[in-house]
Amino acid sequence: MQSSMQKILLIGSTCVDVIIEIDHLPKTAEDIQPKRQTLALGGCAYNAANIVRQSGVPYLFVTPIGTGVYGDYIRKSFQTRKLPIHVNVDAENGNYDYLMGADIDYNNPEVVEEIKKWGKWYVETTNIDGLRLDAVKHIKSGFMAEFIHEMRKIKKLDCVGEYWNRNLQSLENYITKTNSSIPLFDVPLHYNLFEASNSNGNYDMARIFDNTLVKEMPQLAVTFVDNHDTEPGQALFSWIQEWFKPLAYSLILLRKDGLPCVFYGDFYGIPSQNIKPMGEKLEKIIKARKYFAYGEQIDYFDHHDIIAWIRTGDDEHTDSGMVTILSDGPGGSKMINVGKKLAHTVFYDWLGNVQETVYVDQDGNGIFYCNGGSVSVWVKKENIYN
Repeated sequence: MQSSMQKILLIGSTCVDVIIEIDHLPKTAEDIQPKRQTLALGGCAYNAANIVRQSGVPYLFVTPIGTGVYGDYIRKSFQTRKLPIHVNVDAENGNYDYLMGADIDYNNPEVVEEIKKWGKWYVETTNIDGLRLDAVKHIKSGFMAEFIHEMRKIKKLDCVGEYWNRNLQSLENYITKTNSSIPLFDVPLHYNLFEASNSNGNYDMARIFDNTLVKEMPQLAVTFVDNHDTEPGQALFSWIQEWFKPLAYSLILLRKDGLPCVFYGDFYGIPSQNIKPMGEKLEKIIKARKYFAYGEQIDYFDHHDIIAWIRTGDDEHTDSGMVTILSDGPGGSKMINVGKKLAHTVFYDWLGNVQETVYVDQDGNGIFYCNGGSVSVWVKKENIYN
């Protein structure tokens, strides 16, 4: 009889009940220490689904699951109870599965196989080396991990996913759910840079990498400054101000962590928005990465305006090693030890923002400078690239 029954569809919420045990009910303004705290799954839809499940009646339970410690608790509880998770997209707007009205049913095995066949045909036909996966938060995460796994059977493919959420935990959760197979654009870092550029020199630059993917998962972070979605006139408009762009690009291009991505519109400009090209300014920073940004990295993030870091250089890259110092407020200097490899050397500002040179003594100590609202990249004055 039950085998001929149609499935019951249950759609609704699952929540976490926090249960605390106390000695007595607190009086007004009284602090009280719980004796014990436990968590339990709740929510009307979950409770109904649980009853139906125990009764043996066929059913389909669709419930969005959020992020954070309670979202993690729900996922683990579902796995323990062998409950399938049918909503694996971002929880923005309740359920962000229908971007621009489009939806593909990745719960349907035939649909999944057809998409994988198309992907295989596309990779083999175009012989591409990588994939940029747009709007991955709108697509079932389990499918994306499976799709990338299948495509990499064909050839070695680099990939990056665009998961537009400034919440670091949301990105970390997605990376975990996709088995660390898909690096993501570091959206939280973009917003840190955006806020710094609009803070009139009052941003704490020592914390510029706080709550960013590149700090917490550097091997899976693709860093960027701006892109086609953040430029003026776009839905995600959060354009970083022109004065701060050289600082921002130095922060992503001249450090060891993350895979940096340069925006075409920054390098060549966006005439329709009257945005001038950075051109040679950005090219100099890119070349500094290519020529000098090697070796150990030592940070001097000890001031709210002026921060610096060293790349000590290595034996493989002739004349490598550098000091980057920048400020979002007034100019200034730092006493920095560059190590014995770069000791007893004259440095100059590769970017040309400071005209004076810096002498590093035999112990590796030197005083390095930057102007206000500017960045200087100090390298050996006598180098093979001049």
